[in-house]
Amino acid sequence: VRLDALRMWAVSGGDECVPVLVGRLGEDSSELVRAGIAWTLAFGWHSDLEAIAALSAAVDAEESTQVRQAVNAALKAVEALREHFGQE
Repeated sequence: VRLDALRMWAVSGGDECVPVLVGRLGEDSSELVRAGIAWTLAFGWHSDLEAIAALSAAVDAEESTQVRQAVNAALKAVEALREHFGQE
């Protein structure tokens, strides 16, 4: 429920969502929520430097192997999206 609520809010909330999602990425007690937030940041804010930095930091900080794998995959999606849209 928490992940669904965060995703619904992210769709309509705009850029003010980034700091909240970044905070939840590092603090939420649920691995499912943390992994879902990584994907939400990757697809919603692939050009936002704060979001990218948070994802990069989460790779090293995340204790869960499953979440770390999701974050790595989300970062690869960010790279692909940035390349597709011609962003450096």
